[in-house]
Amino acid sequence: GKIRVLSEPHESILSILKDLNQIFYSAYGEKNKGIQCAYKKGLNIVDNARPHANNKYLFKGDISNFFPSCKRELVKKYSSFIFENSIKGGELLEYFLDKMLIDDGLCLGNPISATLANAIVAAPARYIYNICKKCGVAFTQYSDDITLSSKRAFSKNWAIKLFYKAYEQYNLSSYFTLKPSKLICRSGQDRS
Repeated sequence: GKIRVLSEPHESILSILKDLNQIFYSAYGEKNKGIQCAYKKGLNIVDNARPHANNKYLFKGDISNFFPSCKRELVKKYSSFIFENSIKGGELLEYFLDKMLIDDGLCLGNPISATLANAIVAAPARYIYNICKKCGVAFTQYSDDITLSSKRAFSKNWAIKLFYKAYEQYNLSSYFTLKPSKLICRSGQDRS
């Protein structure tokens, strides 16, 4: 593939970030388990692929700049509960955000990024899942990758519109988009 830039924290604060991530995971980690399969205890890429294994029609999409699109105001919304009962909670929250974000967004390599990113997109992922379930379409998300599949044909355009409707529903459409070059719709044996 491609080159990914990781922004791993210095090992002197890594254990603190892992502890913080445990708090975030206890709040958000089990949400949408089985729909969002990345960064969930006991799940992996195979669990993400399993619902699609016997379906003839497949759509795959990739969310552009997934972690960097999780901007400060979104991260703040999902992390503020940690600081609420502190005397200087607001100041601590702003300090936390200043230290955790790069170019105003989450970064790959920080232990808390995956948990918070999953939390930020949990509602639209659930929305897509619920619509798909009613239509006989399987849906899973693995980090920035979304997959829809079915035994019956559905259009690429329908899948794209569903994605944008879900993100619009939760006021996230200005943050998250699909990469046009990574939209794949295949059927039958041609699903590579």
